[in-house]
Amino acid sequence: MSGAADGGADRISDRIRYAVGSGVLLLSLNSAMIAVALPAIASAFDLTSGTSWLLSGLYIATAVAAPTAGRLSDRYGPRRVYLVGLALIGVGAVIGPLADGVVALTLSRVVIGLGGATQYPAGVAMLKRFASATGRTPTTALATMSIMGQSAVAAGPALGGALVTFLGWQAIFWVNLPLVAAALVWVRRVAPADPPPDGAGGRVDVPGLLTFVVGVVLVMVSLLSSAQGGFLWWPLPVGAAVLAAHVWWERRAPAPFLDVRMLARPALSRTYARTLVTYTAFYLIFYGLPLWLVTGRGLRADLAGLLVLPIAVVGMAGTAAGARLERLRGVRAALLVGNAALVLSGTALSLLGASTPIVVLLLVSALIGVPNGFNSMGNQSSMVAAAPVERIGAASGVYRTCQYLGAALASALIELITAQVGAEGAITVLGLLVLASGVGLLSASLLRSRDRTPVAG
Repeated sequence: MSGAADGGADRISDRIRYAVGSGVLLLSLNSAMIAVALPAIASAFDLTSGTSWLLSGLYIATAVAAPTAGRLSDRYGPRRVYLVGLALIGVGAVIGPLADGVVALTLSRVVIGLGGATQYPAGVAMLKRFASATGRTPTTALATMSIMGQSAVAAGPALGGALVTFLGWQAIFWVNLPLVAAALVWVRRVAPADPPPDGAGGRVDVPGLLTFVVGVVLVMVSLLSSAQGGFLWWPLPVGAAVLAAHVWWERRAPAPFLDVRMLARPALSRTYARTLVTYTAFYLIFYGLPLWLVTGRGLRADLAGLLVLPIAVVGMAGTAAGARLERLRGVRAALLVGNAALVLSGTALSLLGASTPIVVLLLVSALIGVPNGFNSMGNQSSMVAAAPVERIGAASGVYRTCQYLGAALASALIELITAQVGAEGAITVLGLLVLASGVGLLSASLLRSRDRTPVAG
């Protein structure tokens, strides 16, 4: 289909990028809504434990499914995979309200995670393939996807709270159905059609698929176990060993499930490493700051939620500003701004205390949104620019997995730090970790001054 001039002569049209973003935001929305529904769910099923797996189950599912969906997008077409993912979200949304216990409810969240995991890699693959075929640039479209996801994170707690209060916890599942239906219709109407499926390497790389899934699940279970009341250490080295075996096998497989040879591209491997560090630092803040505000500072949960809202709001503005800066100065400029702001954010966090005024807490929260926006835009554009077009789906899926591994690592670090220094002192240690991450990332960006990846759009 045509690239439509409504998006401008050098960028992907508005109707395509907003259509693709309409499905991408669903995973963020479901991640944000569930937190406020957990007390109601625990009360409905008379639970004293187990609800945290409603969070962890989705994260594990997405970490495993994103590269899988990306590989399927490369092979069978991103539009097809995107639409299947939307259907899976719909199935999970029906299972949830009808669940008779926490096991079925967790299953519904896993299914939603499997479906939601397809949207980002398939969406990026659609955008890059269309951009490559039409001579357009994907930066503005990528920014639109990020902003729509961030808006869902910002609106999710408020929307989820209203739905639970007036319609019951089941409503946070039912609300997916009209959103899924709208996205299905929209994407089918305007998204570029897929080419014929790639028949190359007809057999599925079963050993590669199994070693990847088992390795990632073991690592994620170990890291997330800290939130379940105790750290399971043994799955971590076992999972790492399985992933090492996965790399060994994939380097020799004739038609690998994940072509790890992509990592031989220095720009791509650096982007994945930078993304893992960046998102670990971000989730140290995103999870750790609200926890400190409630348990360390003694604020009400609703006030704590309002105090961290500027992170998402400023993050959306930062993403738009980062995309504009990329068009003018290149990806490296966006990363320099984002990493410098991360250094300032870590410094500010480490100085917070029991007597810090509310207005200062709001300002710090707003400051944290700056690296969130600029770094997410810069890392995303770096990945898209470095990945080969024919493997963009798989590359995007691995990028997504790096994000969720960062979230799991941050969760484990917060639990460990809080246990060692207490709730009140945890914010200082978390701030110093964020500061160290920012210094490392900023130093790496400055040292790689010759790696300029100009991306327009």
